[in-house]
Amino acid sequence: MIMDFGTFVEKLGLNNAESEVLFPGFEHSLRLLTESGNAIETLSPSYLDMVLPWIGFPTEDEAMLRRFAVRVKNDPVALLLFFHAERTLFFRECDPKTICAWPDFREFFGAEHPLFYLLLSCAVFAPTLKNYRRAGLPEEQVRRIGAKILSSSWINRQAFGIPGYARNAIYWLRHYVDLKVIPVGRFEFRHGMATIYGVEVFRRKSDGAVLTLFGPKPCGFRQDGSGCPAEDPLAVSSGGTIWTRDAVIGHALGPETGRSLGVVRLPLAEWSPVITAASPVLEWHIPGGGGMTPEVTITALKEGIAFFDRYFPQLPSPVAVMCSSWAFWHRYEELRPQANPALVMRECYEFNRPPRGFNGFYFIFGANKPEELPGKPRRDTSIRRVMLDVLDSEGALGVGGVFILREDLRRWGTAPYRTVLRCNDWQRYLVSGQ
Repeated sequence: MIMDFGTFVEKLGLNNAESEVLFPGFEHSLRLLTESGNAIETLSPSYLDMVLPWIGFPTEDEAMLRRFAVRVKNDPVALLLFFHAERTLFFRECDPKTICAWPDFREFFGAEHPLFYLLLSCAVFAPTLKNYRRAGLPEEQVRRIGAKILSSSWINRQAFGIPGYARNAIYWLRHYVDLKVIPVGRFEFRHGMATIYGVEVFRRKSDGAVLTLFGPKPCGFRQDGSGCPAEDPLAVSSGGTIWTRDAVIGHALGPETGRSLGVVRLPLAEWSPVITAASPVLEWHIPGGGGMTPEVTITALKEGIAFFDRYFPQLPSPVAVMCSSWAFWHRYEELRPQANPALVMRECYEFNRPPRGFNGFYFIFGANKPEELPGKPRRDTSIRRVMLDVLDSEGALGVGGVFILREDLRRWGTAPYRTVLRCNDWQRYLVSGQ
C-alpha cells in the first residue's frame, strides 16, 4: 500500500489537530501493512469466527459488526486506519491512553462510526493469546475479556442506539495484552502496591481488631470520609500518618462509610501494621455486567489470589484485596442498601477516595456526563434514579474504596470489620483535644 500521511488524513476528513494525534508511528504502520500484503489477521472471517462467540453479541449486533469488518477490509483508507490503530493500542511502546485522543471518524464512517472502536476492541484477543501461551497462563482467562467488550457495547447501544466501544475506556484493553490485568471469575485483578489507595491499616495484637488511617501521604477529606482537595474549605485534615519510634499517628476511618473518627495515636506495642504503602496487594477491578452477589464475589476473590500465587510466584504474595470504584461510594450503600454492591461493601472495610465529579456515570448511562447524551437521561433503573437524584441534590458523584485482608477472607459473610474485628474502643486512642 502506497499512501502518504497527507493523503491519508485528507481522505479521513480530519483537521490539523485531529491529524496530529494520528501521526506518531504512522510510517511504521504503513510499512508493516505493505510488507504483509495488506493482510490483517484480526479482520479475517476465521478470526472473527473464533472470538465473537467469546463475546456473545446479540445476533443483530454481530451481523452489523461482521458487515463493518468487510467494509474496513475492502477500503484501503479504512484498512490502513484500522491497522495503525491496532498497532498503536496493542503493540507500540507508548502510553495506551494515547488512543483516547483519537477522533471518532464520524465524517469518514458516517452513522457506523461507533463500530470502528468496537471492531478494534475485538482485536485484543490475538496478541493476548500469544502472550498467555508464552507465559504458560490458561487461555480460558483470555475468553473472559469478551464479557468486558460485550458490556461496553451494550452501554453504547443503550445511550446511542448502536453498539460501540468508548474511546475513553478502550486503552484498558492494553493491560490484558501486557498481562498487567488478569480476568478471573466475575472480576479482573492486577498485582500492585497499596500506596495508590492512600490508607494504612493496623491490627490490634490482643484481639485482631482492625483500624484504618488516612495515609501515608497528606490528603484532604471531609467529615464523612469523602476525598477532596487539601485546600477545600470543608476539609477535615490534610495530614498523613506520622510514625514515631513507638506509635503511629493519623486520622482514623470507621469501617462503614469511611467516616472520620478523628486523629488517633496507636502504640506499636499494641498494634501491628498490616497494610502500608509498600504492601503488595491484589487490585480488584469490576467489569460491567451485574451479578456481583456476595457469593460470586468471595469466590472470585479467592480464585484471584490463588491464580496469582500459582502463576506469578515471583511476585510478593498479596496481603489484601483492595478496590477503588464508583460502585463502592458510601452514598450508594445508604441509598440502595439491598443492592449487590452494598451487600459486598458490608463484608469489607470501607474508605473513600477522591475525586468527585461524574464518577461512574459512563458505566450506567454510556456518556461521561448528562449533556453528552442525545436526550434526557432515563430513570428506568434504580441505580440511574439514585445517580440522577444525587446529582440534582449534591452536584457530584463520588468514588469509594474497600479492602479485605487476605487472612480475613475466611470470615466473609459475617461483616467482620463491623462485628468481630471492629475496634469498639477507638475513642481511647484519640489524641488529646479531638
